[in-house]
Amino acid sequence: MVLWGAALSAFGCLGIALATDLHGIAVTFAVASLGFGFLRPGFTAGASLAVGAAEQGVVAGRVAAVNGYTFVLGPSIGIFLYDQSHALPYLVSAIGLAGLTAYSAVRLRD
Repeated sequence: MVLWGAALSAFGCLGIALATDLHGIAVTFAVASLGFGFLRPGFTAGASLAVGAAEQGVVAGRVAAVNGYTFVLGPSIGIFLYDQSHALPYLVSAIGLAGLTAYSAVRLRD
């Protein structure tokens, strides 16, 4: 789920940045949303499966904290990037998600 989610989200974010009409924006936004729909549960489940029973509470707390940070930091950083260029938040997201895809592919092979 993490691999497919990150890859689809990266593709969708890149598409949003490059789209020139409403149809292109709508389709690529749907692709990005589908990818994020795979990525978030995969990230949460992966964190839970990576630790033993004694550490489940710590991992759940950290995952919840990261999810909470995204509601504050994401829009703040996104607004700054959007002020620089309308495509920039989506390009930065696509690059980050492509990096996450590559990292996950390597780590999941081990």
